[in-house]
Amino acid sequence: MEIVSLGQPVRGEEVAVKGERTYLRDFVPIYVGGKSYGRLWHHLGITERKRSEEALGEVKEYLENLINHANAPIIVWDSSFRITRFNNAFEKLTGLMASEVLGKKLDILFPDGSKKDSMNLIQSTLAGERWEAVEIPIQRVDGSYRTVLWNSANILSKDGTKVDATIAQGQDITDRKQAEEELRKARDELEQRSRRELPSY
Repeated sequence: MEIVSLGQPVRGEEVAVKGERTYLRDFVPIYVGGKSYGRLWHHLGITERKRSEEALGEVKEYLENLINHANAPIIVWDSSFRITRFNNAFEKLTGLMASEVLGKKLDILFPDGSKKDSMNLIQSTLAGERWEAVEIPIQRVDGSYRTVLWNSANILSKDGTKVDATIAQGQDITDRKQAEEELRKARDELEQRSRRELPSY
């Protein structure tokens, strides 16, 4: 009697001919007396998994485009305060390219005079704190800085026990702050002039 033996399993993935079903195909070569006589096939339906992967890919692409092309500066940092996302608007704000800052510590973005205070605010996000209208100055490559109003949200670990990352969106309010300061100075000057011109009795 000739001995039937099986070879090593071979795994592949392809779309079935009928319909749009997707299968994970496994087969094992069949040998009789050392000669190949065909294959033993096993099909595992993975249509739903493939659809989920495709849907997830579409959502990811949508979010990537949303972040990259948003008008507002958006940044993401991990629990080690290293920059993991840096959108186009942030590049315009700072004059830095994403490739120059990804993987680097956040403190490279802050002026020396406010770096410590800014990092203290950022460290509070690890405890789960969210920002709502927090002012943090950002330094540009030319040495100037912009005052940015930040909102943030935390991205939790799968078990929800710790903060894995923080995403923050900013609004450049530098021009508004300067206009407010000029208005305040003009008002103070007007008040002083009025007091000087008032007759004394």
